[in-house]
Amino acid sequence: MGAGTVSHWTARNQNMRQLAAALRAVARRPVLDESNLTGTFDFALGYDRAKEGALLDALQQQLGLQLLDSIASFDVVVIDHVEPILP
Repeated sequence: MGAGTVSHWTARNQNMRQLAAALRAVARRPVLDESNLTGTFDFALGYDRAKEGALLDALQQQLGLQLLDSIASFDVVVIDHVEPILP
């Protein structure tokens, strides 16, 4: 792993929805939890950010989870205009 490019995640008492939210921030794309896993988990994950696909590999090898590209529909709120309220 390259110097300065290693990420280590450690979480305690986290549910899958919380993990999906964290992955969403790193992947910069929607991540939906469809694992049907309930309860909370402790986990540790390490991967090299500089290596293409390292996060996906680490999720599968270290946690037994897999991210799949798929099409899903979900609600989105778009604000396209804002007007100031005058006193």
